[in-house]
Amino acid sequence: MNNDFGSTGATRTVLAEYFRAQAAWRDRVAEDYPNDSRNHQSARALEHVANVVESMSVEDEVFQTVALLQCDLDVMVTGEEAGRLAGRYGFDGPFPSADDAERFIRAWVNLYAHEAIKTQLDVGEDMENVRELGRQVLGPDELEAIVDQAIAFELDLEWGDDA
Repeated sequence: MNNDFGSTGATRTVLAEYFRAQAAWRDRVAEDYPNDSRNHQSARALEHVANVVESMSVEDEVFQTVALLQCDLDVMVTGEEAGRLAGRYGFDGPFPSADDAERFIRAWVNLYAHEAIKTQLDVGEDMENVRELGRQVLGPDELEAIVDQAIAFELDLEWGDDA
């Protein structure tokens, strides 16, 4: 876990590169499906998101959130749902405005944060450290719901269906 608030500039760069990588993937998919313009449309929308990320202040809370949760500032690692959400952005519907892109970024970071904290709980990170991080990033109610899910999941693993 990276708790260095000074790294938000690097986090902004990594996040923009992540969305550009998603755009490049959509462009590769478009080569396999040349009659489906939605892949190119999604790629352009993801490039737009990357540009909006780069235009946001490094002091924006989205970068502080990601900086708190991201272990490696060179590569953006996401959960399954955050990856799916990014990969489908702009696939259907009109080209998004800058406001749409910023709303998407904030929603995406929220999902990313939920998945990152849940993953840390699932892999057995120190519960108190994860709780403190969750309080900073999610707030107490959202954090407790995730902790309850992780505890229930862990009990299911330990006791099986007989519990």
